[in-house]
Amino acid sequence: MTEDYIKSLSISEKVAVGEEIWATEHRLACKRRGNLGKGKGTVRDIVGKAVGWSGYTYALVRKVFLLAEANDISREDRQLVRQVIELMDKTDQVEPHIWKISHLTGRLPKGKPLTIKQRRVKLLRKLASTGHRAEQIAEKIGVTVNHTRCLARENGISLPDPREYHPNFNSNKIVREAVLDAEHLAASLRILEIDPDELDQGEIPGWVESLGASISDLRKLLNTLNKRRST
Repeated sequence: MTEDYIKSLSISEKVAVGEEIWATEHRLACKRRGNLGKGKGTVRDIVGKAVGWSGYTYALVRKVFLLAEANDISREDRQLVRQVIELMDKTDQVEPHIWKISHLTGRLPKGKPLTIKQRRVKLLRKLASTGHRAEQIAEKIGVTVNHTRCLARENGISLPDPREYHPNFNSNKIVREAVLDAEHLAASLRILEIDPDELDQGEIPGWVESLGASISDLRKLLNTLNKRRST
C-alpha cells in the first residue's frame, strides 16, 4: 500500500485495513513469543505505522470501533460512539471528537490535558449518574442551570426529571429564569471589554460549540414566545 493510498482512506477504512494487518501480526507475535531477539515491536505499533498513525492512536481508535459493536454498554452510549465515528470520518480527524467518549475508552490522547469544558462534562456525567439534579450539578461545575442542561444534551447525558423533585414545576418559572439569565449575561458582556488577543485558543472551539447550542435553544424559546404572543 502506498502512502498516497493510505492518505486517501477514511478513518473507518483505515481501521478496516488495520484489522486485517492486526490479525496477521497478532498470529506472528504469538509465534515470536519466547524469542525476543526477533521482535518487531508491538502489534499496535506495526499496524499504526501501516495506516499512518502512532501505535497509541491506532489502539485508541480501534477501541472506539469495538465499542460501537459492544453489548455491555448502554444503547445511548453505543449511539454516542457511532456519532463520534461518523464525525471522525466526516472531518478525517480523531481529535477533538474522541474526547466525547473518554469515559468509555478509559483514556485520552497523550499529552492532552482536559479543557475546562471537558472537566465540567466529566463531573456532570459523574454527578448525573448518582442522581444529582441540574440545579445541584450547576452549582458544583460553576455554570447556570440552563448551561448545565445544554452540556448534558450535547454529550448524551440523562438528567433526572425535575418534575420528580418539584411538584409545582411550571413553564412560567422556567422561562422567567431563562430570560433573567440571558439578561445578566448580555449585561456583563456589554459592561466588560473582551480583548481577543487574550483569549485561549484551546478553549475557543468549546466556547463556540457551547454558545451555538445555547443560542439555538434561546432562538427556539423566542420563536415559541412570539407564536404564543400572536395567538
